[in-house]
Amino acid sequence: MSKFNHFALLVLWSISSSLYGQSLNKNQQIEFANQLMYSYHPEAAIMLQMIQRLPTEFKVERFTYKSTPAADPSKWLKGKSELDVMGSMNTMIHESHHEFTGSYYLSMLEEQLPNNFDERKSYRSFYLSANEIVLVRLDELFNAHELKNDIPKSLRTFRFDPYIVPRDRYLSSQVSGIYGIINEFNAYYQGTLMTMSMYPEYRKRSKKNVKVLQSFVQHIGHSYAAFYEFKYFSLMYMKRAEERYSEIYQSTLNNRALREVYTKVHNRYEALIEDFDQLLLTITDELRADGFRAEIKDGYFWIGSYGVGIMNEDVKSLKVALSDTKLKRLHEEFLIVGMN
Repeated sequence: MSKFNHFALLVLWSISSSLYGQSLNKNQQIEFANQLMYSYHPEAAIMLQMIQRLPTEFKVERFTYKSTPAADPSKWLKGKSELDVMGSMNTMIHESHHEFTGSYYLSMLEEQLPNNFDERKSYRSFYLSANEIVLVRLDELFNAHELKNDIPKSLRTFRFDPYIVPRDRYLSSQVSGIYGIINEFNAYYQGTLMTMSMYPEYRKRSKKNVKVLQSFVQHIGHSYAAFYEFKYFSLMYMKRAEERYSEIYQSTLNNRALREVYTKVHNRYEALIEDFDQLLLTITDELRADGFRAEIKDGYFWIGSYGVGIMNEDVKSLKVALSDTKLKRLHEEFLIVGMN
């Protein structure tokens, strides 16, 4: 049985700082990760429970599908301190969402086939929240590696490699086209949401060491640019589809489930970034009021002489690129109006 059977517990844990500063063994890492999720972001724990409970055999119409047992998410927990575990929660949730997207759809198909079910097609399941799990059919697509020459050198940002280049026949963001790109978009959003949800814990710990706040900012900063990158990759895919593959473009626009995922992830991720920007201003003001020299300057958050990156040149360049008239039109056409 998985070490993360802990995630099936229904008890809400309260955060304890009793282990703060001590070296954690694997079981303590897992227990602390549970405490964080149940205290600050129970939706993440529910998602992990759902993966862990999946069987390894599914019956869909006349076909039987076998899958491998769920991976142990604790492999993504790194470091020996509680602060280290907090820092690795983003990655654990990110990677677990990939597993959910690529496996839970079989359970959904087994339970109830959609009206437009096509046994020749592949499917994915996007967990947006416990009450929003969207089954998406993969319609005609092209390999997103084709975008390599469409994206100018000035916009080949940090995640251009590996998500667009080099060619990788196993990488979802390439071989699954826009479906794989949006898979990454959601995973980055969900991981960032986990970190943002833990802010009260970071703030509490900062009373002992104010630089804990820089750890929080650094982990948000790591995935800050991903919002702009995967929005840009999605729209560049749609641009190429419109110009080169009219049937793919139309089938993608007609895929309402995919558009629902894009709309909700985009709008929620954008709001999360805006909330973080406002929170960072508040943190800076509070630190100054407490007598610390704190400032936001040149894309860095400074406390004294030490700064951590937030918004880099990639974000500035992508904001300009996304203001392009054609990309704005493609975005507006792909969004579902009135959906959040």
